[in-house]
Parts: sequence; C-alpha cells; structure tokens
Amino acid sequence: MSSVQAWSYAAPNSIVENLYGPTELTIACTLYRWDAQRSAAESEMGIVPIGYPYPGMKYLVVDEELGEVPPGEHGELLMSGPQMSLGYWKDAKKTADAFITVPGRTDVYYRTGDRVRRPAFERATDSFRPH
Repeated sequence: MSSVQAWSYAAPNSIVENLYGPTELTIACTLYRWDAQRSAAESEMGIVPIGYPYPGMKYLVVDEELGEVPPGEHGELLMSGPQMSLGYWKDAKKTADAFITVPGRTDVYYRTGDRVRRPAFERATDSFRPH
C-alpha cells in the first residue's frame, strides 16, 4: 500500500493533492487530486502523477532537440505562462539556457529539466506521469 493510499484509509474525509512546480514557476503550477477509485492505476511505479497545469499555463513535452514528443511518450517538461519568472538575477547565461523560445513557437518556455510522459489524451483531466 502506498503512503497516499494509507493516508486516505486513515483519514477518509481528507483530500490528498500533489502539487508540482519549480521555483521559477512560483512553486505550484500543476495539481493532481488523489481519487481512491482511479489514482492507483494512474500512478507509475508507485509515484503519483504531477497533474495538469493551472489555467493560463502552457506546457510542452519535448525531446533532446526540443521537438514535441507524441502523446504517450516521455520527454522534458517545458512550461510557460503568467506564473513564470523572467529569469535569474544577474545571470544572463543561466537565464538564456533555462528560458528558451522553442523553434516554431513565439512564447518563452522554462526548461524544468524534469522528465514526464505527455498525456495520451489532451484533456483537462489528464495528468503528467513522472519518468
């Protein structure tokens, strides 16, 4: 039994949520709410999904060449939106490496460095799976 399943069993009226987000995206930019009936099957290797981006946030899951991976495939998570910082204080090189414009796009995206699986179906109820 996973720790989230144990918690849900011990506190059946509680709500268990997994928030994800690096500092550069104001700490929380995706959310996954545990559901006792579906979440165990949606978890991978005992790890709860990180959820789907908050409204207004955009994401891409890309390969090493920054090409978008097909649905269901793994890649690096890039995110953009109103919660994204503008860069690193007095560190132009680090900012240029982490905040990029993907070929064929105009928005600047933050390279999280995190590997996820792109949702097989792009709906608001889908979640990223850590890899």
